[in-house]
Amino acid sequence: STLQRDNSKMLFSTTLCVSSVSGSSMYYGVSMSTHRKPARQIMVAAGCLSYWDDCVAAAVMSYCPQKRRKSYFDGTFQLPADVRCEAFSIEYQQMMVPCRSCNNLFNLETTETKTNPYGNCAETESLSNLLKEEERVKQQVQQSVSERVNDRARAERDVLKQLKQILKPYSSFTWDNNYYRPLNV
Repeated sequence: STLQRDNSKMLFSTTLCVSSVSGSSMYYGVSMSTHRKPARQIMVAAGCLSYWDDCVAAAVMSYCPQKRRKSYFDGTFQLPADVRCEAFSIEYQQMMVPCRSCNNLFNLETTETKTNPYGNCAETESLSNLLKEEERVKQQVQQSVSERVNDRARAERDVLKQLKQILKPYSSFTWDNNYYRPLNV
């Protein structure tokens, strides 16, 4: 049908996530609204390189773009015990357990065996928003990761290299290596 053909170009998120620390505000995130390559890869790379909190970006870059954890970089982390992170299916209006990817990135407890594309989940944006505002939590996460020997610059170069490779076929598109940053309103 016409509607089904047009759905391939629609942007919509299927999952909403809410994260909070005991006694704090709630921080929201949604899953990537892109369901196909290369759009999803572009959005995840842009999130890693420009938009997400640096700890969340590091966790995603640990697996991105290769989809297996890098031997030279591990930015994955475990959240403090007082942080709640819950995802909900927008379509089915029910709670969801974290996928295996979120377990790998943020050590979220799960029984799920499905691995979603790294950085695609609502937990990524929700936790990024939380870490941007909750300094104590951010410091605890940074402390746990700082003990590792990591080559973050190399991980960032790998993500940027993949992004440029994805954009190469679009010769009419020129990119100046800058990202749009919305104003804080």
